Amino acid sequence: MSDYWSAVTISLRCCVEILIAFFIFCGKLEKRKAFIPVSAGFAALALAVCFLISFAYAPQKEWVITIQISAIFLITQLWIFFAYKVNFSGALVYTMLALFLRNTGMCAFNFCKCTLGRIPAFEDACFGTGILNLLANYFIFAVAYILIGVFIGKKISRYDDIGKEVKSFLALLISMVCILPLLSATDGMIEEFGTIKAMMSVISIIYSVMMITTVYMLLSRIQLQRDAAILKRTQEMESKYYEQLKESMEAISLKSHDLKYQLRRLRESNSGSTEFLNEAERALDVYDSIYKTGNKTLDIILSDRAIKCSAKEIDFTCIANAEKLNFMYECDIYSLFCNAIDNAMEYEESVVNLDDRFIHLSVKERDGFLFIHIENYYEGEDIENNKLPSTTKNDKTSHGFGLKSIANIVKKYGGQYTINATEGLFELNIIFTI
Repeated sequence: MSDYWSAVTISLRCCVEILIAFFIFCGKLEKRKAFIPVSAGFAALALAVCFLISFAYAPQKEWVITIQISAIFLITQLWIFFAYKVNFSGALVYTMLALFLRNTGMCAFNFCKCTLGRIPAFEDACFGTGILNLLANYFIFAVAYILIGVFIGKKISRYDDIGKEVKSFLALLISMVCILPLLSATDGMIEEFGTIKAMMSVISIIYSVMMITTVYMLLSRIQLQRDAAILKRTQEMESKYYEQLKESMEAISLKSHDLKYQLRRLRESNSGSTEFLNEAERALDVYDSIYKTGNKTLDIILSDRAIKCSAKEIDFTCIANAEKLNFMYECDIYSLFCNAIDNAMEYEESVVNLDDRFIHLSVKERDGFLFIHIENYYEGEDIENNKLPSTTKNDKTSHGFGLKSIANIVKKYGGQYTINATEGLFELNIIFTI
């Protein structure tokens, strides 16, 4: 009877350990509406399975424990699938990660028992029987969970849809997790807590940590590929839009000059109200390309963005000597400056006090370097070390792609950039060697 209750205890502890491991990786998974009743149902199912399988605890307990863990694995996977808004592949990956982490904690405890347990003081105090042994077990599990959670789990939890991300690698991950019961069974056959069991524990720990790291590396690789594809599509769209913008701005500039000429003719002939003519000329000034920076592409961009800033009641000023900017492709100049100015415009629109809305741009050359500086009014949190500010967009997935595009262009031409925000000012500084 004591063996039976021991088996039940092991199974229940395994359930709790896997559950805690899952919460380390799950991040902010969205729960389904029936989360509570579904969770209660699967908890009852897990409890029943623990009791039923434990009847077969003897005589081959290592294989029975493997069966118990496999059953708990399946129940956990189904619970994640039905309780959270995640596809079946995602539930499987989360369960595998939890199982690998749980195995790391268990093998870490076995290793400590095989090594520290040989010391008489530790053997009786922490690795014997009773409450101290249980506390030592929980302590080692906690250390393993915290270490992996901090260094890897926190990074994995940032991904919202793991199942979708690793779908192409799912067969590989399943084959990896199938090896784990073999390692556990082999470790269970070694009853003596000696050198061989310690070595098996180390191998199992290394394997589990490698598998968790592999999942993270796969997710990182997929994320980088996805970001690169989005940036490529964005740059292609920006290139097409620039060509359209160039044609539009040239047409607007010509039309503005024609209208100004007509206004001068009206003024000379004393036709029309002087106040009306002055107001009309001021309105046309906004659409006239007044920027002469030495780079035609930048002139077009600044003229267009000046019009947009005026419409949004944002004070836009610019001091630019961009003759040395000709080493960059037109599409890269467009992407660099438009993303920088548009990011500033997006924030300035949220500033309530119209007097505080401003954007200032400067481009200058000095001592073989080209300096680009963009600043705007800022009320948010301080930003250091080029960290991205918190987004206010509804589409969180597109957050940061403007700055990522800027970073890619700066890197492409061997430059450097810094982002700082403090004391009411957001600053983007870019330096190129020319």
